[in-house]
Amino acid sequence: AVVMSDPASDAASMSAATTRPAWLADPERAGEHERWLVELTDIPTAAGHEHRVIAWIERWAAERGLAVTADGHGNRLIRVVEGDADVPPIVFQGHLDHPAFVVEDRAADGSLDLSFRGGVKDCYFADAPIVLHAADGTRHAATVTATEALEPLRRCRAVLEDPAADVPPGTIGTWLLPAAAIEGDRLHAPAVDDLAGVAAALAAADACRHRGVTRSVQVFLTRAEEVGFV
Repeated sequence: AVVMSDPASDAASMSAATTRPAWLADPERAGEHERWLVELTDIPTAAGHEHRVIAWIERWAAERGLAVTADGHGNRLIRVVEGDADVPPIVFQGHLDHPAFVVEDRAADGSLDLSFRGGVKDCYFADAPIVLHAADGTRHAATVTATEALEPLRRCRAVLEDPAADVPPGTIGTWLLPAAAIEGDRLHAPAVDDLAGVAAALAAADACRHRGVTRSVQVFLTRAEEVGFV
């Protein structure tokens, strides 16, 4: 269900609130939720290449003995609280990808052909420093040298700092940005949309579980949102 509300009445309701539920005020639980936020928003991911985030999600669910199911496209459904099958469930949703580069091929001169999967303005690509994330966790620096806006995948060319670096097709590339961190009350992270939403969905479902909600609570996580689910 989606609830639309009036900002004026919301302000009145918020000013009238004097207490917070124990599960929301628990510093240990809040700290755990923030840890999920930082860890998730630091994971390289791209439309069609969400495997690192999916691995994190499946570990998270396994640690809590929660059932995870996948459909034919790899979208995940986590059943956090089992409730009455006759009552519609509460479902929190997020998507597992973020705008990013994916290596498609290597040209004869050693440069890389990449697709960029997501909508980002042209000005951010000119001579942009990027990082390619190898399967073993090694990071390789590169620079975007050319780009062409196409649909649904932008075409890019990049040159590696180390021409001998092993970056096979399927390797994810991201902008060169600092690691995720919370400073004060603000998160700084390389991939907020929608990995922060995924963290929020998990935290909300976790809060329902610890609050003792008896209605069915689920988390639905989708792939390839950044390219229109193609």
